Amino acid sequence: MIFLIPVLVWFNYEHAGYLAGKYLIESGACHPLLMPNPLLPDVRFCPEAYERHKEKFIIDGFSRALAEAGLDPRPYIIDPYFDNESKKEFIRQLIASPMTMPDGFFATADSGVAQFLKVAEEEGRKIPANFPLVGFYNTPWSSGEALRAFSSIDLDLNLMVDKIIEQINLPFKKRQDIYIEPKLIIRR
Repeated sequence: MIFLIPVLVWFNYEHAGYLAGKYLIESGACHPLLMPNPLLPDVRFCPEAYERHKEKFIIDGFSRALAEAGLDPRPYIIDPYFDNESKKEFIRQLIASPMTMPDGFFATADSGVAQFLKVAEEEGRKIPANFPLVGFYNTPWSSGEALRAFSSIDLDLNLMVDKIIEQINLPFKKRQDIYIEPKLIIRR
């Protein structure tokens, strides 16, 4: 009987959230905001499913970075149950007042940062050049296809492919799970 040992790829999403939160704090943000991707109700309101979801790990890492800086992270995280239309309206309300406007922004998708910038532009609000922005996944948007380039968390998918190929070339008994660390690509 032959048993195949599968190779699993793991990303350190908690560290990704931590990197983003730490970057915002180190960039001078006192009121950073995290906008996670929307979650379906069967994930968001099911503790077993939510406990192992990437958004939860990112939130945990972001929360840790803020807590280390002496901030209570709870007011700085949008509930991941929001859908995209609700998020647009939320962003409009958020940027309408200096009292609610964050001074740093992290979205768990680069498209979320692009959406933040677009809504701000539609509302006639100028986001200052020194306003720290971080997206997740290093996409063309983050490097300048959005209204401006912004920093991004990269999972280095090329490294992931190389590691998988490396493991496939090993005998079954020597294969190991792969753990990919994110990196922060800073753009100003």
